[in-house]
Amino acid sequence: MRIVFMGSPAFALPSLKRLAQSRHSVVLVVTQPDRPRGRGRRVGAPPVKEAAESSGIPVMQPEDPNAEEVRGRIEEANADLGVVVAYGQFLKRALRSLFPYGCINVHPSLLPKFRGADPIRWAIYAGEKETGVTTIFVSDKMDAGDIILQRTVRIAEFETFGELSERLAAVGSEVLLETVDAIERNEATRTAQDYEDATYAPKFKPEERRIDWSDAGTAVINRVRAFAPDPGADAEFRGRGLKVLRARVLGGGAGETGPGTVIEVGKDGTLVVATGQGNVAIEEVQPAGRRPMSMLDFINGYHPRVGERFG
Repeated sequence: MRIVFMGSPAFALPSLKRLAQSRHSVVLVVTQPDRPRGRGRRVGAPPVKEAAESSGIPVMQPEDPNAEEVRGRIEEANADLGVVVAYGQFLKRALRSLFPYGCINVHPSLLPKFRGADPIRWAIYAGEKETGVTTIFVSDKMDAGDIILQRTVRIAEFETFGELSERLAAVGSEVLLETVDAIERNEATRTAQDYEDATYAPKFKPEERRIDWSDAGTAVINRVRAFAPDPGADAEFRGRGLKVLRARVLGGGAGETGPGTVIEVGKDGTLVVATGQGNVAIEEVQPAGRRPMSMLDFINGYHPRVGERFG
């Protein structure tokens, strides 16, 4: 099949690569414009653009994928199918109608659960034990189209957003190729989503990254995992900002020590902090203006003391 691929971040790369190496043809890639990125805010290309150009695939970077010039380019490409993987733009019906076999999307959740822009973070934040990947036909409502295929993935106990994203991207590429093959054979099934079971995963607000040490230890850890490695869960130590990048839950109930209080510092790199229910061992942090560091390096450099508090 002749495919127009629409995607932008690194999550979409395994899917693009798998399609490009299959018997199908990716005839055009549509991705986001180059934008300022990272701490230096230097203008950079989306990962999908770089991968497509290195493979010799034509690339478009429209501000609006529904613009007339984009529709014209897709018509010229004579594509059979549109494939969307983390593109970040809504496709109107006029654009989708250009594809004889429709337009499909790879979504990293078990739809109808966690519709929206941030399903992987929300699954971790909510303490889910499993999530997955779903392929759907794109419809007039975001992430609400008929389900084609779905695959469940277990979430490891201390797995972070970055680690789970990599796994789901790989699984998503496999499910995508299975879906495209099924569509080509006219064997793709369509299962309507149950709207009553739908939950939503909007982008997190910056203030939602802030650790509340009065939460239970498991909730603190889930927040840390959901924002690791980037942008990190926000905290304070000695009045300065600090990101917690990795931590784990320890046993213990609600004690007399106030939440956020350091209750143990070890020469082996152990730093234990009290929460509203149980304790957590912090394993990796990033002080403001510094690079990420292990807790051993943090202890050797900052010399935290029992009784000091994280905010």
